[in-house]
Amino acid sequence: MTPGCEIFLTSSRWRGIHWEEPGRKRPSVALQRSNCINHPDRYGHAVCMTCKKTVCQECATDWDGIYYCSPCLAGRRRAARQGSAVVGWILVTLAAAALFCLGPRLLVWGATLLQRGVE
Repeated sequence: MTPGCEIFLTSSRWRGIHWEEPGRKRPSVALQRSNCINHPDRYGHAVCMTCKKTVCQECATDWDGIYYCSPCLAGRRRAARQGSAVVGWILVTLAAAALFCLGPRLLVWGATLLQRGVE
């Protein structure tokens, strides 16, 4: 490998080559800690994926592996609840009607097959 050349690989995907002059140091980057939007005296624990606000550990809620703040999570839960109840009842009703219509026919068909096999 060429001296002064660094290869960056992230998540097993090619990201590129970064060339550095020998003896030259990279500038250091100071990371700033963000404070919670609801509690300014607490450090941020996560970033809400909907509104991009920083929230502390008490305010952050993990839902399906993603952190949300309370107002955004309430909106997502409301949206998830609205359509699923009606669709669920329709599917259960259709399945029950299908079993009610097809059940007796399947029983008669199975009994006929068994009777032919015994004789």
